[in-house]
Amino acid sequence: MSTRLAKKVLLIGWDAADWQVINPLLDAGKMPFLEMLINDGVMGNMATLEPCPSPILWTSIATEKRADQHGVLGFVEPHPEGKGIRPVSNTSRKVKALWNICTQQGIKSNVVGWWPSHPAEPRLNRLHNQIGAEYLKQSCWADTERAFRKALAIDGESAVVHDGLAQNYLGQKRYDEAFSAVGIIHKSPEARFQLGLALAKGRRDGRARLAFRTCLSMRPGHQEAREWLERVKPIATPHEAARLME
Repeated sequence: MSTRLAKKVLLIGWDAADWQVINPLLDAGKMPFLEMLINDGVMGNMATLEPCPSPILWTSIATEKRADQHGVLGFVEPHPEGKGIRPVSNTSRKVKALWNICTQQGIKSNVVGWWPSHPAEPRLNRLHNQIGAEYLKQSCWADTERAFRKALAIDGESAVVHDGLAQNYLGQKRYDEAFSAVGIIHKSPEARFQLGLALAKGRRDGRARLAFRTCLSMRPGHQEAREWLERVKPIATPHEAARLME
């Protein structure tokens, strides 16, 4: 993840705000706080999307997707039990919102009154991950795995959580399970490298080479992975190579 430009960001949405209404109020001195924000920042007109019901637009802002992609199509949605329709909720949304992405990156966020944001989404994977990391330091293997599994139930694609689960297995010398825990959805080359190191120390040379190669495919300039790849013994036969990929 790139360097964060600010420690905190506040995004305020104002539904149906119109400069034709706001400007006369600013000129009359009736909106001093908004005027302060404008004077210290910038203002301008923004284009919108069509169609423009509020739930569609606000979901597009939160997801960077149009309605046909994010799934929120208006003010109502079909009732899941087939009992007609009900007010739209975030259960219609088919893609990640900004706050989901923040959660996956370990960044805390608070969402208040975004349309639609009901029901509240579970965002406790960071807490479970922190608990798992503490148990891992104490070599409490069962408690570590339980915490990381709870985190994965919330966010199954979290590279940080997969790495923690892999480290838990490596600590127990359960190398095959550690290799699976990282998995093909793991997007962190450094975690692949660390897994390769542990596998090499456990004399699992074939899988260690595979981990180093995967690391290098993600980050070709990873010099340590290249050096370790040259140290460990090559896979003996095509049959063994196929077995490692199972």
